[in-house]
Order: sequence, then C-alpha cells, then structure tokens
Amino acid sequence: MHENPAAAPPEPARFERLLNFRDYGGHSVRGGGRVRRGRLYRSAHPAEASPADLSTLRAIGLSAVVDLRGKSEREQRPSPWRTDFPARVFVVEEETGGLLGRLLVDAAAKPGDFDAARLMRQGYAMMPFRRRLKHALRNYFEALATADGAVLVHCTAGKDRTGLAAALLLSLLDVERGQIIADFMLTDAVAANAQIALHAVRTAYGGELTQAQAQELAGVRPEYIEAALDAVLERHGSIAGYLRCALDIPDEWLDIICSKLIDGTGTPASPMQTSA
Repeated sequence: MHENPAAAPPEPARFERLLNFRDYGGHSVRGGGRVRRGRLYRSAHPAEASPADLSTLRAIGLSAVVDLRGKSEREQRPSPWRTDFPARVFVVEEETGGLLGRLLVDAAAKPGDFDAARLMRQGYAMMPFRRRLKHALRNYFEALATADGAVLVHCTAGKDRTGLAAALLLSLLDVERGQIIADFMLTDAVAANAQIALHAVRTAYGGELTQAQAQELAGVRPEYIEAALDAVLERHGSIAGYLRCALDIPDEWLDIICSKLIDGTGTPASPMQTSA
C-alpha cells in the first residue's frame, strides 16, 4: 500500500558519527507523483558509526547497504556491520576510487596551476563509464530492484560515486534536473563531511595540491553532476539506455524500481521514455 505523498515527511534520522546521511526521496516526478520517502538513503562511509548510530540504522528498516568503495578503501575504513546486521551488504573487489585518475597526473605535470574545477567536470563526464565502477553501480540497481525495504548507498564521503548513483536513479524516475542538482548540492552543506572529502582527496592525490585545489576537488558544483548526466545522454540517448547497455540491467529491474519507488496518482516513469 502506497504512502500518501501529501503527508508530512518523517523526521530525519539523527546520527552521532555517521555523516552526510539523508533520505533523498520526496522529489516530485514529471507526470505526477513523488519519489517515496523512507526507501532511499545515502551517506558517507559508516566506519566510525557509533553503537547508537547502528541502532538507528536498524530502526529505519534497511534491507540492503550498497558500498561503492573498493577493497582497499574498505580495509582502511572497515564497515561496522556484524553478522547479525539484518541488511544484505553489496561490495565489490575492484578499486572504484580515484575519480580523476590520469587527468590529475597529467595536469600536475604541466607548468603552472591547473584548473581543478575543469578537471572535476572532465572526471565526472568519464565517471559513468569507468569499468571498475560499473559493477558497483550495477549492485545499487540490483539492490533497489530486489530489496524488500530501504536501501542505503555510500562511498567514502558520499559525494562523487554516491552522488552519481543517486542522480542516475532520480533521472530514471523522471525527477526534473533542477531537483537532482539540488539534492547533489546538499552534500556541500554538511560542514563536517568536508573534512572527510578533503582527507580522501589528500590520500588519493598526495600533498602536491594547493589548498585551493584540494578544496575544489573535495567540493561539489552543479556543473559536475550535469557533466555526468549529459555524457550519459550523449552516449546512450537516455538514462534507461545507459543502465541497460553500460550496466547490463534488465528491463524487469527497471520496471520494478519505477513501480515501487513512485507514490501518487500519476503514471510512473517509463524506462523506455526516461531521458534526464
């Protein structure tokens, strides 16, 4: 039975040490209805989650956790899930970090300062097609299609990889681009999370960055997620086309995801028609 989309949203979960956690449902959908609340969560890594935080996660009814980090990141910051944790946990062995890869190496090798924002736009445009990340992204859509309850997706800071996963899903559900960008930008409002992102940048790219460059790489801008979505549409024509062709996601999963995550009287987004 679907919840009333006009009802007041539930109180947000409160955490002691789990950062950048939020329910990213509630967005209106073109054609009517809203993305369900209480089913879609995103966060930074849970390695420092307190016992109270784990109890809160249990209470919200998680069915699945999708960890977009690679093996080495999980070893550096192990997740606190115990064998009795009720959610299924999806992980990958591939290394999925290093958003900028050779882009930053090549830029740093040239004389003079490089444009960190431009590199981020390039990195985001390449991110949906990175071979090592695609398996992790596919895990997310498998969890959405097969889990009975809520799904949490996270990476390290909950910014780049998690931001892409959330934007792809909201696009599939036919949420307007402006709302998708607004959700992406919420990460910038989490002051404590900025330190996680900055540490991740310093770890990945070394100490040769200026403070301004490091802060740019650790931050978010609307044009970053737009670059990723535009690249997907340019190459595949639609979000659903990308999910089918690049991530090998069956139409059955897309139909299930759209039907279970949209509330209201409007017609759920059709994977055959969804573009952005």
